[in-house]
Amino acid sequence: MSTWSLDALFKGYDDPHYTSTLSHIESTLKEARIWLEKHPHSSSLEALKEGLALSRTLRKELLLVGAFVNLSLATNTTDEASLKAMQTVQGLQAAATPFMTGFHHFVASLDNLQTLLNDPDVAAYTYFLTSLQDRARYQLSDVEETLLAKLTQTGSSAWSRLQGELTSTLEVPFRKEQRNLSDIRNLAHDADPQIRKEAYEAELSAYRSVERAVASSLNAIKGEVLTVTQMRGYDSPLAQAVHQSRMEPATLEALIQAMQEALPQFRRYLKRKAALLGHAEGLPWYDLFAPIGQSSTTFTPASAMAYVIKQFKTFSDDLAALATRAYEEAWIDFYPKSGKRGGAFCSNLHPIQQSRILTNFEGSFSNLITLAHELGHAYHGDRIFKEDILNASYTMPVAETASTLCETIVKKAAIQDAANDDEKIFLLEQSIMGSTQVIVDILSRYTFENAVFDARKK
Repeated sequence: MSTWSLDALFKGYDDPHYTSTLSHIESTLKEARIWLEKHPHSSSLEALKEGLALSRTLRKELLLVGAFVNLSLATNTTDEASLKAMQTVQGLQAAATPFMTGFHHFVASLDNLQTLLNDPDVAAYTYFLTSLQDRARYQLSDVEETLLAKLTQTGSSAWSRLQGELTSTLEVPFRKEQRNLSDIRNLAHDADPQIRKEAYEAELSAYRSVERAVASSLNAIKGEVLTVTQMRGYDSPLAQAVHQSRMEPATLEALIQAMQEALPQFRRYLKRKAALLGHAEGLPWYDLFAPIGQSSTTFTPASAMAYVIKQFKTFSDDLAALATRAYEEAWIDFYPKSGKRGGAFCSNLHPIQQSRILTNFEGSFSNLITLAHELGHAYHGDRIFKEDILNASYTMPVAETASTLCETIVKKAAIQDAANDDEKIFLLEQSIMGSTQVIVDILSRYTFENAVFDARKK
């Protein structure tokens, strides 16, 4: 029950269902090429319906094979079969680009779209189609979009895979044994101050063996983004991100200003934490996640899931049922291991109406909250699955709503269930620490990202 199963997608690369899906994608691409030859300048209802049907099929089947390969690599970044399959899948994605771009240009050129939306079959895609028209001004030509899709395979996608492989397989010497990076990073929460400090120093020392390659990866990816955003006509990568998040620049500015105005309160907390831990010159990085107060509570995957499900039920039977299903149907990969990527994520798999969750679980309260957070994403996915696959995309600000709600449910319950004042202080401080991550850490990343782009231009 501690590793996920991908059998609902495919049972392997030799699964007949996998090979038949690849074959069906190729035959659909042939149909798509015929559509492009027949309807480049059409504005008929028939052409629109055919284009929508092809778009649905390609999105569904490319998502199926793409998810299988990416999820396989997430838990084993060096798997040869998956790396080979990735090349095949990326080739199919690139081959689909001419149709996707052509269909987008087709929709953008429809002067009679409002009339066509009177058809009930088309009306179901109103938002999808109007979004395509909105994005059209940033769309490149069919030839350029196809070339970019192909170059990305040996550009940013390749650099990203390199970074992922280097960090997921990095061995960190620690106290006469080799530990993986996720194990070492989890020690930042250890109750022993000496372990926290040694783990931090071991982590930094280990990075020296990969720092040039990782920095080169970042440099190359950001260079590609700058080139492509300029080609598309965005003022900056940030302008593209805001537009794709369906936000107004003024909204982002208001959020950043509110975060900046809150910084003095977070600094008070960090200085107080430093004093409690005996640091006169501010809080060292290795004690950022140091526990304050005491809690003897640790979790196994089973006990963590039982607690989360119990608390979710206080909010909604549907939410609790979704979490139960995620555990019983092996949607979650819990433990860290060599070759497994760090952090945590949830992948919503619309074609099979399921999600998959990756964590690097070691039994801490922080791990419990991460689990609740990712299950929130899975619940959001479950709501989205009721929509057609072409209507199922959503932005990051929307995505984080359900996850934050689920965190809050579990945090509040844990504080109420605290065995004593020491444990309550521990849980309250963990909650404040989480908020500090969301505000101070994310704001610092925003500042860093802007600085990287500015420097990369030069």
